[in-house]
Amino acid sequence: MAEENDIEKQWFQWFTATYGGSVRKIVCSRVKNPAWTDDIIQEVYCRVWTYGERMRRMEKRAMEGYLKDILRSSIADYFADRNSKLILKSDITPLQTKDLSREYCPVENHIIFQDDLKILGVVTEKYRKILVLRILYNMSYKDIGAVLGIRETTARKRYERGIKKLSVKAQEIFPT
Repeated sequence: MAEENDIEKQWFQWFTATYGGSVRKIVCSRVKNPAWTDDIIQEVYCRVWTYGERMRRMEKRAMEGYLKDILRSSIADYFADRNSKLILKSDITPLQTKDLSREYCPVENHIIFQDDLKILGVVTEKYRKILVLRILYNMSYKDIGAVLGIRETTARKRYERGIKKLSVKAQEIFPT
């Protein structure tokens, strides 16, 4: 029992030394509040400790994928608990996947802050609905047309017009 506890401690120290900087960097890049950052990092380490036995038995690549899932879920859970302005794309796979050997998308591919979406306010509702369905939900024009009760070509044209309006507004806000 004591020997197994020592193995856990050694593995956790190795994990912290190996991945601690990456964990902090990823969390800091997604969370701008330093107090929240520390809380999320602590939650990540708690989950790693909880799943440490399982992670120790994984290959390095699978373990890193599992760590990315832990990071993703820790950040998402923390924001959800605070009723924050966080949107998770609907296409996120369950956070604990069965296939741990495949490549994983970085956390930043799954998280969009509503602050970044304020620019959508410059377009009318008919364009905004199409832009959200196309960009956030990755729906086809055919599916958008079915949902909104319009033709596929109408959905495509409204999307193109909406993107054009957003581009103009973005150039005003962020001149290059």
